[in-house]
Amino acid sequence: MEEYLIYNEVHRVIICHSHKYAISPNSVSRHLQKYHQSIPLKTRQFLEQSAEKLDLVTTEEVGIPWDETVVDGLEVHDGFKCEYDDCNELRGSIDSMKKHCQQEHNWKVKSNGVKWTCQKIQTFFQGHHLKYVLLVTDD
Repeated sequence: MEEYLIYNEVHRVIICHSHKYAISPNSVSRHLQKYHQSIPLKTRQFLEQSAEKLDLVTTEEVGIPWDETVVDGLEVHDGFKCEYDDCNELRGSIDSMKKHCQQEHNWKVKSNGVKWTCQKIQTFFQGHHLKYVLLVTDD
């Protein structure tokens, strides 16, 4: 199974080895069918059955680990961390960080300047479940 999917017991998620992000529990079959058709059908079926037996959490239930430990299997991205008071919101692009600062803090970049720092980040999920959840050190 580890050749294709990694089970992270601490966070209770399945991580796609080749895509480097977690797959929501109800999307394992769809993910394998859509992105991994080169894997033999019997192997995909075995992976799906194995995933059904694991104790997995939903995208909403994944905890936010703030211990700055890299989660093996997840891709590390260049991102941004909000520095407004103690906000610490993480975003993957400058545009989304600007939007966050404007909406959440009424912060105007043109008149007040930048209120974020560059930060290495990881995320467990992609698409509409995207959730930047982890700061990682610059080591």
